[in-house]
Amino acid sequence: MFKFLTNLFLFRSGKWETLRCSFIKENPYCIACGTNKKLQVHHIESVHTNSKRELDKTNLCTLCETCHFVFGHLHNFKKINPSIIEDAVNHMQRIKDNSLNM
Repeated sequence: MFKFLTNLFLFRSGKWETLRCSFIKENPYCIACGTNKKLQVHHIESVHTNSKRELDKTNLCTLCETCHFVFGHLHNFKKINPSIIEDAVNHMQRIKDNSLNM
């Protein structure tokens, strides 16, 4: 019952949970930091902006809980980061560069 009410309130498709789980299985690492812990699926183009892309796999990326907040929403869940992929890739590159310099 709670899942139904949550989906109704968020206007999520009934297919979202299945897609989310399969997307994480196919993309099991955060694109910003590389962890495989506390993973979430982020919509590159917000569902609130374009609900037609909710189930579009090309509109999704895997982020950990922290990177979702930091990069996906710029420290505020009311914000949308239109440069999420670029920012995440740049951050991952900095992580790799730092690990090579150690």
